[in-house]
Amino acid sequence: MIINKSKLLANENLLLPNDTLSVKCEFGISLGTVTDQNVVTSCEDDTPLLKESDDLSMTFNEKNDSEFVTESQTDLKSMLDDGTLFDAGLQIGSEVIRVHKNILNARSPVFRAMFTKDTKEATSNTVVIEALDVDTLRELLLYMYTDTIKGYLWENMKKLYFASDKYEVLSLKKKCVCFLKKNLSVSNVCEALVFADLHQVGDLMTAALAFISECHSAIFVLKEWKEKKIILLLHLRSCVKYAVTKKSD
Repeated sequence: MIINKSKLLANENLLLPNDTLSVKCEFGISLGTVTDQNVVTSCEDDTPLLKESDDLSMTFNEKNDSEFVTESQTDLKSMLDDGTLFDAGLQIGSEVIRVHKNILNARSPVFRAMFTKDTKEATSNTVVIEALDVDTLRELLLYMYTDTIKGYLWENMKKLYFASDKYEVLSLKKKCVCFLKKNLSVSNVCEALVFADLHQVGDLMTAALAFISECHSAIFVLKEWKEKKIILLLHLRSCVKYAVTKKSD
């Protein structure tokens, strides 16, 4: 379990009573046969402690990430913006964005493989970026350097999902799916359904199906639904099949 310092301080009334952090742990040690089990705690009061199942992130509004930007995040953003001590480049079209391999290696197993194995990217220290636009690439890099997202917009988050999936930046991928699920509407659920099916985003498929089931009377009269009914029904069937298969598993 990992809790960032900024999140810890933001919840100090709950987690830091009297400026004290208490950690409750359970240890199990086996020498072959378990004959007894004891739980030992150093906590002297009955103050409820954070459990691993507690979702601390629910106390934060991700749209206000800028409020919790740390000094180190600011410094890392400056490194990205200034190109200080860069040792690699990402080429997108005619533009080359200077980057730092250690950052990319730490955040993306795809980039790590490119730079650490016997590849042309490792030799040239240049990666040719395809299927992304330059703005999305810059948003991806901003997240990889600082863990922040600049614009929480529907189209932007779809593009970021594609980028994070392509380069396996899993924490960003999870945030994008969460945003898309929470912002489904009658006007965008058809688009979300197609996107989820094309990219096999299971959680978004399930959320879109549930939304359509609940709001079908408003959705089925949309111009978009009427014009693309056959295509949408094919995607709908695919998503239903996925949901049934997942449930049976």
